[in-house]
Amino acid sequence: MEDLITFFSFQNPNIRFVTGGSVLLAISSALVGCFTFLKKKALVGDAVAHAVLPGICLAFLLSGTKNPIFLITGAFITGWLSLILIDVITRKSKIKEDTAIGLILSVFFGVGILLLTMIQHSGNAAPNWIGFIFIWQSSCTHWAGSDHF
Repeated sequence: MEDLITFFSFQNPNIRFVTGGSVLLAISSALVGCFTFLKKKALVGDAVAHAVLPGICLAFLLSGTKNPIFLITGAFITGWLSLILIDVITRKSKIKEDTAIGLILSVFFGVGILLLTMIQHSGNAAPNWIGFIFIWQSSCTHWAGSDHF
């Protein structure tokens, strides 16, 4: 019970940072989500979310490091490319927009899974790729041995 009271007292700066970041993320996601839903573009967000995986993998393969700047840049480039391709396919062919979105979603995600598999079998990646994504801050390491964790 003490741990629960300590957690909700927000005395630890890490708890404040994580809570503040989560609130900001929720606000921005809600705003973007409402507009995409009202404009009937909700599936585009899903396509972009799946299209960033090959960008992250390519950035890792090209840079050879897990530098977040490179990974975010790769994700941004492939996400932006997916939006352009959806628009081009819709304008230049008889394919409807929802079909183009589904096509881009599945192709980009399939390429991302292929690249991720190549990275994991190459031996250059950490054994737990997902573990890297959810890595702790170095300032949180003192909690690992305490009863408050």
